Amino acid sequence: MGAAMGITVFVPIGAAIAFRTRLAYWLERYGACLEWYMSISMAVSLGYIAASIHQKSVDAITVVALLLVFLCALTKTALGIAFRDRGKPPSSRWR
Repeated sequence: MGAAMGITVFVPIGAAIAFRTRLAYWLERYGACLEWYMSISMAVSLGYIAASIHQKSVDAITVVALLLVFLCALTKTALGIAFRDRGKPPSSRWR
């Protein structure tokens, strides 16, 4: 279980760092829209989760909403890490 959780969390972050140069052009054009849509979907999902908790009923859509919040947060974190220095590799920051 721990290995699966580690792979789920760290593989997307590693992939974002590894493919940062290939994704840089596409994300410069569409990154703001992508993050905006992820934020809106997270807000809607959190609203549904809050409503489910208030009604004291959990259904399949609540589980999907939880997964969506987790995946969007993971994606936004990976993109933030990969592009925090405008795509420059870490070694060039110290010169």
